[in-house]
Formats: sequence, structure tokens, C-alpha cells
Amino acid sequence: MQMQKPGVQPEVSILLIWWMFLVSIVLLGVVAYLARPLFAGTPQPQGQTVSTTLVVSVVLGVGVALVSFWLFQFRKRAKQDSLSDPKLASPKFLRRLALQALCLALVNFVLNEVVAIIGVILAILEGDPIWFWPFGAVALVLSLLMYPKRKALYPSI
Repeated sequence: MQMQKPGVQPEVSILLIWWMFLVSIVLLGVVAYLARPLFAGTPQPQGQTVSTTLVVSVVLGVGVALVSFWLFQFRKRAKQDSLSDPKLASPKFLRRLALQALCLALVNFVLNEVVAIIGVILAILEGDPIWFWPFGAVALVLSLLMYPKRKALYPSI
């Protein structure tokens, strides 16, 4: 019987990191709302119906969200494909697979937060916190979709 070393289990650590990123996204929304008075008196350029900043922000936000979602789907497919081959079920391979899943999960969390950061920047530049909400909502939905489940990150270790 193998004894476990005392300390924090890996699934607890990744869950804590997930929660920190989730709270950070919510706090970015608060920042967007609180920064509103800083730019309330800034005159908007006349003659432009859609600002370049808005277009670039939307393209970047959608692009980053799509990359994050694709990476999440890739991670799920790679795990399923790897575990379907019984020759690859060695403990060493499973540990490597868990480490790879952990790294990709962290990249997903960062990309989700980048979507929210783009929204905060747009809200500050446009002087209206309403511009944050679509980006924040997408970041929250992606984060909730990517909730770290034990079986997804640590298959049969």
C-alpha cells in the first residue's frame, strides 16, 4: 500500500486556480464599472458610427474565445483518444497525460480571462461599462464550461 504525502492534492490546486480566475473575471467587471467616471467627460469623435477600437476589440475577443473553446475541445478529444488505446494505459503515460491536461487547462483559464480583460479595456476606452458585459459574460460562460472535473484532469492515476 502506497502512502500519500501530506499536502494539497492536485485536483484541489487546479480547482483553487479555477476559482481565482473566475473571481478575477468578476472583479474586472467591477473595475469596468468603477472606471466609468474617469472617462465620462471624454468627447467621442464625430462622424464615426463604429470606432476602430470597438471593431478590433470585438474581433480580438471573439478570436480569443474561439481559440479557448477549440483548445478545450482538443483537450477532451486528446484524452479520449489516448485512453481508448489499452497499450497506453501505463502509470507513466497517465501521469504525463494528467500534466498535459493541467497545462492546457491553465492556458484555457488565461485565455478566458483575456476575453474579460479586452472587455475592460474597451469599456474604459469607450467610457461606458456596458461594453464589458458581453465580454465578461462570454468569459464567465467559458470558465463555467471548463470547470475542472477530477476525471477530466486525472484519469485513473
